[in-house]
Amino acid sequence: MSDKGAKSEDSKAAAKVDAAGKKKSVMDKLPPVLGKKASKSSEPGADTGKTKKKYTFQDRIKDIKTGIAELKANMKEKKNQFASAGGSGPVGSQGPAIPRGRQMLYPYTFTAKIAQFPYRFHWEKSWYFKYFLLGSLVSWPLFVIIGRKSNTPANVEEWRKHREELFGTHTSS
Repeated sequence: MSDKGAKSEDSKAAAKVDAAGKKKSVMDKLPPVLGKKASKSSEPGADTGKTKKKYTFQDRIKDIKTGIAELKANMKEKKNQFASAGGSGPVGSQGPAIPRGRQMLYPYTFTAKIAQFPYRFHWEKSWYFKYFLLGSLVSWPLFVIIGRKSNTPANVEEWRKHREELFGTHTSS
């Protein structure tokens, strides 16, 4: 048993030292990262002697100028789209509105909730929704007729007399 233990300790020690006799670290096993140069070794993909050009302040300024130029081009394109859609200027101008491609994340106002309600989906998938609306539309004229007949001056006077007989003269109306 002691031979096996000695062999495993020797192999562990050999694994920590490379061919040149230098100790290996965990960092040597990691791939090169941004800002860290790859170590020169015989491993595949290692740096072959060519050094990368250093990213300078002038390069950064050039990138910023390129980005600003792209933004200006995009703004000009949007302005052309607005003009072709019939808009003639800033907010409040005459002309058709450009339809926006984004929907509200959450409809906060009651009007927005009504506008975004999925009516067609509920009409097709929910029998309760469908028959509730149909029943409401069919019975609405009946309710209007009953309400008009019950509030005629003759009917109001008749019910005032009826309540007077039932409750006496101390009624609120």
